[in-house]
Amino acid sequence: MPAAINEQIIFDAALKVVTERGYIGATTKLIAEEAGIGEVTLFRRFGNKDALILAAMKQEAAKIDTAASVYSGELEADLNRIASAYQMLLNARAPLIMTFYTEIKRHTELRIVLEYPQRIIQKILVMLSRYQTEGKLIKKEPMHQLAELFGPIMMLTLFETVYQGEAPLDITKHIENFLKANHL
Repeated sequence: MPAAINEQIIFDAALKVVTERGYIGATTKLIAEEAGIGEVTLFRRFGNKDALILAAMKQEAAKIDTAASVYSGELEADLNRIASAYQMLLNARAPLIMTFYTEIKRHTELRIVLEYPQRIIQKILVMLSRYQTEGKLIKKEPMHQLAELFGPIMMLTLFETVYQGEAPLDITKHIENFLKANHL
């Protein structure tokens, strides 16, 4: 009886190879080698590279989706949870995200990968709008508020990744500052 195959190992291998080689350079052969399985196994399980990458990205998006989709009525707690999940995702996958964003203009087939993050962003926008309606946040374009919330997290994480230095962001302090600027 063949050993059970851990999909997480396959997903991690796929995302690692895409990060290192780019989307086009990430062949199923390289992904299979990184995962320690046969290439045929990838084809049997996922059909093709695109389906594998989509499955891996969907699984990654699910990590932040849980944080984004729960409205508690406690604005500061919700913002802390969302921002912390976003920071963890970026800390784990910033090079991958940079790879996708640099390649997406040349390879429009990658746009489907953005489907999952866009759903999560939409949930967060709905939550911000709800807090605006409740009078807990000032009324402004929710996408602008989201940029104010995520912008510093993204920039500092990217700086850390590119320059391999430390520019840690205290999420609690960041949320306090965000609320000072956006709370009624």
